Amino acid sequence: MDTILLIDYDLGFLLTLANILMRAGYTVWPARDVASAAALIFEAGIAVDLIIADAGGLLAGESQLPSIGAKRTPIVATTEFDGDIDGSTAERLGVVRVAPRPVTAEALDAGEWIEMVRSVMAASRAGRRHA
Repeated sequence: MDTILLIDYDLGFLLTLANILMRAGYTVWPARDVASAAALIFEAGIAVDLIIADAGGLLAGESQLPSIGAKRTPIVATTEFDGDIDGSTAERLGVVRVAPRPVTAEALDAGEWIEMVRSVMAASRAGRRHA
């Protein structure tokens, strides 16, 4: 079973997306910021296959990204506005995909998110086999 670390300051978005992903068969570990995620990984000793985090939180917690495995784990950054994260910043942080955040948690499209997660995970696995 694949494990996703979900980092977001918005509790409604965090819990809604976690619920969607868990119903799709993923193990999800939620955290409100990168520091909390780092503590969670350290204390629980979990291995993460994918990180989904809000772009602002990634930038604020950039110094702690290595402690959550960001160099070896694909990252999907969520953004509220186009241009929240530019290409060079995304590359520096290890972001492989940028996903727009819905205005409300209720507006999340479960099928769209699940497909995006599957796509990113498949690409990551294919990359590991060829690396």
